[in-house]
Amino acid sequence: MAASRDYWDPLRLRRFLTLTVILLKTSQMGAVPYAWETKLSGPQSPYTEVLVELAKRSGPTPPKESRDDNPAVTAECFETPGNEFYIGLGQRMIVEASLASIDAIVSDFSQYSELFPSLKKVEVNHKDQNLWVVAFEQNIPVFFIPNLKYEMYYLFDRTKPNRTLFRYQLKSTGELNFSDGIIVLEKISENRTRYIEYDFFDGNYGILKTFAPGRIWEDSVHDILLSDVVVKLKAENPELENRIVVKKAQAILEAMPIKEIIKKRKKFDPPVHALPIPSKGN
Repeated sequence: MAASRDYWDPLRLRRFLTLTVILLKTSQMGAVPYAWETKLSGPQSPYTEVLVELAKRSGPTPPKESRDDNPAVTAECFETPGNEFYIGLGQRMIVEASLASIDAIVSDFSQYSELFPSLKKVEVNHKDQNLWVVAFEQNIPVFFIPNLKYEMYYLFDRTKPNRTLFRYQLKSTGELNFSDGIIVLEKISENRTRYIEYDFFDGNYGILKTFAPGRIWEDSVHDILLSDVVVKLKAENPELENRIVVKKAQAILEAMPIKEIIKKRKKFDPPVHALPIPSKGN
């Protein structure tokens, strides 16, 4: 009986509870998120480290932009010498919504197949802190070409309250040789956010290079820009159903001079001290 009373002694019980809390906190501290510059096991392209460094070194405030002369999205294409079909695209837009609401849309992969028409299926295969593996199946609108399937690493960085970074990289080669991208969200005000994105990818296009080479660039740029406009419209109009958002975004894309944007593509030559912003001109 004496041993039982000692066990339930208030002082001893309080010490036991305190130790338990300390152990729990210690175990949680061990779960350290992956650093932005973590080297991933996927294929390293000429753009992988460049994009990592650009986002890491960029200042909190890119060049000032006019609220009135911004289209839905501004885009600039980049070419890779020696590889005609290596797609490169930089995009910028001002979204009249909070950073948190845009973050929620970009990171909610369960909605991707509804919001982005080019995607048939998207699944999160693995989560490890802020590093995820996401599987994609992309519709190819050519009857003799099978759908494109691939896995991407996604790394999220929310260490700064007014800035969120998304980094994505191909997990393994297959139907794609390389794929790298970043998205930078920067808070301007409570309901206004600067959205900057860069995408570079190289695929095995097979006979598409022979029978429809022009569609490789055109379809790729169209689908990326459509996804940007969808994110903008969804964030600014959360009450709209996804199908309505997509329909409105497609109407906006119809008015964009995509072929002219592609014709003006140039070599990607970013400064090392800051994240470059696509020029205002198309």
